[in-house]
Amino acid sequence: RKEETEDIHKPFTESEIKKLFQYDHLPYVDTILIMIYTGFRVGELFEIKNSDIDFKHMTIIGGSKTEAGKNRMVPLHVKIQPYIMKYWDAKEEYLFRDQKTNKKIDYHHYRYKYFDPIMKRLGMDHLPHDCRHTFATRLSNANANATSIKKLIGHASYAMTEKIYTHKDIIQLRKAINSLE
Repeated sequence: RKEETEDIHKPFTESEIKKLFQYDHLPYVDTILIMIYTGFRVGELFEIKNSDIDFKHMTIIGGSKTEAGKNRMVPLHVKIQPYIMKYWDAKEEYLFRDQKTNKKIDYHHYRYKYFDPIMKRLGMDHLPHDCRHTFATRLSNANANATSIKKLIGHASYAMTEKIYTHKDIIQLRKAINSLE
């Protein structure tokens, strides 16, 4: 039976993630990597305050939308810690600010001024929400336990996370088959 709605989201591939790291010197490419490694939605990312960062424990508090997603603690992966440190400024309220105006960034400004042009320049075809799908899929592919994935993504149940956010390609499916003895 064909699904009633086509899934428009697709995770970034490992080679695309590697390419993003290679181009992290371009403005706001690092924000894409931060979303890929934290699972935050664009709107959640730009609501993060400098006071939400705990450098002692290398965690970030953020999230919105649902009760399970609000104020969730996400450990900072070592690969994105330098990016967070780059943006952090105790004198400012929000972690991410427009580089020209120093004002808080909103979704539409980010999407059309930065995200879409980055995708075009790097020859990628993604939406900002694909970062969240990438996060959940990579955690699943790394065999992270369901409870951890659910808490990190900010869902009340893992079933929803798995149904909507995790994508399995032929490599992952073959790996699952080959794990049988």
